[in-house]
Amino acid sequence: MIDASRIAAIFDRFTTGWHFYLRDLRTGEAVEQGVRKAWPIGSCFKLAVLVAYFEALTDGSLPEGSLDSESLIAPDRFRIGGGVINLLDSTIRLTDRHLLHWMLAASDGTATDILIAKLGLARVNATLQRFAPASSLHVDLGDMVAGFRDIPEAPTCKTREWSEAEAAEFCADVAALGATNASELAALALGACGLTLPAPLAGEYERCLNVGRSWPRTEFFIQPSIRVFSKSGSLGLRYFTQDCGVLFDSASSTPLAIFGYCSEGWRLPGSMVDLVLGHLGIEIAKALGLSFTLNADWTPEGAALLLGDLWDGR
Repeated sequence: MIDASRIAAIFDRFTTGWHFYLRDLRTGEAVEQGVRKAWPIGSCFKLAVLVAYFEALTDGSLPEGSLDSESLIAPDRFRIGGGVINLLDSTIRLTDRHLLHWMLAASDGTATDILIAKLGLARVNATLQRFAPASSLHVDLGDMVAGFRDIPEAPTCKTREWSEAEAAEFCADVAALGATNASELAALALGACGLTLPAPLAGEYERCLNVGRSWPRTEFFIQPSIRVFSKSGSLGLRYFTQDCGVLFDSASSTPLAIFGYCSEGWRLPGSMVDLVLGHLGIEIAKALGLSFTLNADWTPEGAALLLGDLWDGR
């Protein structure tokens, strides 16, 4: 039986609302906790962009050789939404392969929106809904971030005192830009990992998935004995956080479990939020009964500092 009580305790301690889903693919057992509603999707929709791009290559919507086609990207096309391209001040030349890699490895907003422009937002949204029918994407990433910033409560969301009704309205306003929930995110991650493509596109797609593992929040403190493919997101300096993924035994390509979560109301600085959620990966592995090794960056002192009395010394 999956015991996710410690996962619930961490979310209860640090957030004002959350939704968590975990399914053991070996047994079919699943646990769902928190509130199922329309949550902001954040950057997790980028998995649908990845899938849509390679399916467009397969069906001819994008011409053969598109991965190596180059785009000249002037500064007036740089988009808000994180990443590295918008840190530059001059025109940059990138192939579609670069754009895909930067979208996943650096969560780059410019790369994401150029790819969406090539595919069309409608196709990306349709791909998202094929895996996650209750999810939706109404704008590209730059407009999502701009739309979020235009909500009057957004600039002070991490520090203001919310009533329950105010917080619910704010969450709904943000989710109107792009919505999902924890179980839908888990299904999206599994669909992205399980995509079947003809060779040699299958190899290129696998390279993109591997690039996407460059900064997996859930895998922060776990050695490679458990491999995690995941896509995380956030809005409002981590006021809202999302993550989804598939866990594998590193010795096998067979997936062991899928997970997803959405949460709101984080008061910690963003880097500390990611560390707490990185520790959550340990709790996910424990809940599944998986054997793993902690990596050299994890320490009991750090865990105790982050979790306080929630840290039980294990």
